[in-house]
Amino acid sequence: QPLNLIYLFKMAEAVNASMRVLKVPSKFVPYMEKYKIYELFYDVAENVTMNQPKDHILFIKNIIRRMRKARDVNKVIFISPPPINVVQLINRLSRETSFKVLSRCTIYKDLPDTKKNPDSLAEKTFEILMNSENEKGWIFLDFPKSKEEAKALIRKSISPTHTIVLHPINNEYNFNKYLWSNDAILWSGYEFVEEMNEYKKNLNHLKEIFKSSLRVIQINKKSMDELIDACFKVIVKMPNREPPIIFRVVIIGARGSKRRTLAKMLQNRFDLVHVDMEEMVNRGRVLDNELGDEIRDLDNRGVCIFGRIIVKLLKERLLEDDCLKQGYVLTNFPRDVNDFILLDSLDTPPNRVICLDVDTKQCKNYVTDRRINMYTGEVHSAFKTNQNSKNFEQLFVHPEDTECKVDFDNENYEDNINKMKNYCKTQCSIVDGSLPLPKLYESIEGVLMNSSPAYGLRGKTVASKSTSVTQSLNSNRFL
Repeated sequence: QPLNLIYLFKMAEAVNASMRVLKVPSKFVPYMEKYKIYELFYDVAENVTMNQPKDHILFIKNIIRRMRKARDVNKVIFISPPPINVVQLINRLSRETSFKVLSRCTIYKDLPDTKKNPDSLAEKTFEILMNSENEKGWIFLDFPKSKEEAKALIRKSISPTHTIVLHPINNEYNFNKYLWSNDAILWSGYEFVEEMNEYKKNLNHLKEIFKSSLRVIQINKKSMDELIDACFKVIVKMPNREPPIIFRVVIIGARGSKRRTLAKMLQNRFDLVHVDMEEMVNRGRVLDNELGDEIRDLDNRGVCIFGRIIVKLLKERLLEDDCLKQGYVLTNFPRDVNDFILLDSLDTPPNRVICLDVDTKQCKNYVTDRRINMYTGEVHSAFKTNQNSKNFEQLFVHPEDTECKVDFDNENYEDNINKMKNYCKTQCSIVDGSLPLPKLYESIEGVLMNSSPAYGLRGKTVASKSTSVTQSLNSNRFL
């Protein structure tokens, strides 16, 4: 019996150990974000719910096969009052966005009248979408117009990313007649009422079916140009269907582009951890461990800090609990494509890459105008400080802010920025760095709040350059 009791106690301990709280690997969430697994589950669940198939496994298998081509491609539907010249609107939007227009006439072109029905409309639309290559997006013209056509599209797993409803304020349809088509201008009062009644009858059904992608744009007192501009701003951005995300941001810019100032603002707004590479190397010099000894030894010998040491510092910092739980905003790194490859090889690579597009001469003027108070450490502008004041004598130029040092840093930045943009492809958000600081920050905050960029060539480039990653770890690149 004592042996049996001991055995039971051991079994109980084994069960308790198996029920312990599991720690999610640090690279799990970045992997989900990189390949948009959450959005895939969202799309599959939405289609299964709407179609309610008898064979769920076969349906999901077919859905995933179809989504392989249609993922990350904008599909825009316009629902507008009949008088609106929606053909002109869509054609101009197509030119500005490079989205392809798919019209009812194109779909029904070779079909006899007896086969022109919602199911054939959806079937032909599906064939065209699946057989297309490298399309940035689609705008559906003149369809769907009814509940039956909308449901037929859903059954073929054709769900719009944007459903734009052009609607007057307070249902007052006395909108700007400059928006009317030539045919609508010639309508009699009776024809106008008939068309509007048919439109209103279908409007609520369409809004209900496409409510997950619905966006209403008011048309009263808008010119055609204003309406096109409002629609353009909506359809070029993919809707955000992500779970609450942990931001991992990289801000790339020349010296004096206000990248660190912006990082501090993001830190205050989103509670991110600001990781600056120069500060990390300075802290590494006082570490009481093997890494700190190696950095101090290199300094004493006047040797540049090796790239592998920088990567060690960065890896340790980004895997600390605060960066994992709160996210981070990284500045002063990466400096070139090799740095980017190293950064992407970590467990928690960035999910937002922001490049500040600003003239380096403007950046140089900003940095060289900067003065430091030798007693208080406060930063002042030499141009704005009165030269006759007592404080002016206490100001000096920081050694890192000399013209020679700034020119060297910015020349290195200009040599590498285009290569880094080419490496990132569409995953890099380019922001106009010449904007006033409040508007510049607003633009950067908008990048964070939008949907994550589609996974593209960045990861593939990492895989193809694995040899160069290994070599760069042992290189003598320095800050």
